[in-house]
Amino acid sequence: MASASDIKDWNTIAPSYAGVIESHGDRCFPEIRERFWSLLGDIKGRRVLDLGCGQGWLTAELAARGAGVLGIDGSDALIARARGLFPHLTFHVADLAAGIPDSETGFDVIISHMAVMDIPEVDTLFGSVGRALKPGGAFLFTMPHPCFFTHKSHQDENHQWFKKVTGYLKRETRRIDSFGGHNHYHRPISHYVSALAAAGLFVFEFYEPPHQPRSGRVDPDFLKTFPVFLMIGARKSAVR
Repeated sequence: MASASDIKDWNTIAPSYAGVIESHGDRCFPEIRERFWSLLGDIKGRRVLDLGCGQGWLTAELAARGAGVLGIDGSDALIARARGLFPHLTFHVADLAAGIPDSETGFDVIISHMAVMDIPEVDTLFGSVGRALKPGGAFLFTMPHPCFFTHKSHQDENHQWFKKVTGYLKRETRRIDSFGGHNHYHRPISHYVSALAAAGLFVFEFYEPPHQPRSGRVDPDFLKTFPVFLMIGARKSAVR
């Protein structure tokens, strides 16, 4: 997905990740599914890149809706799994920290679901997105919400629930236990917006879905008052 150490991590945990996705589905996607497909609209016949495609489940859904789709990921193991599951689709291995390969251009849409936060630097990647998109093309990406994702819920002395957010503006590497362990690169939202602007992409969508509670410990009504995930849509100018 990103640097050599990150790619090594994802190659190691690929069986665990693929097993979870194939047995239970992607737990993040239900929170943004309706808005995601609504924003994409009719993609039949459009050229789409699935950036950080993992084992290819979303690549396959995009293809089923008629898109001419390519999946790219940094993990050899995950791409091997994708090719085994979906032999009729095209998948390439590429280190996303170095950006989209120059040979891959002319996309109507580039999507990246839950991948950008696993890449140590997004500036190079976003710059390559700007080059790979057609004029007027759209970039749609999702990630854990930088404000709330890693912060647990607490109760005060009056039994009121709250989120304690600390260190938001500090860029840092956080080790995530999911699937067996990998790096998560925390950045404030402003960094993503600035990187998009530098790439010639302007934001047209900023979606913070209400969280769908799964915890029996925390008040579900409280959990619905903040987002755990974030989806951002950006577009390349239609003027060359």
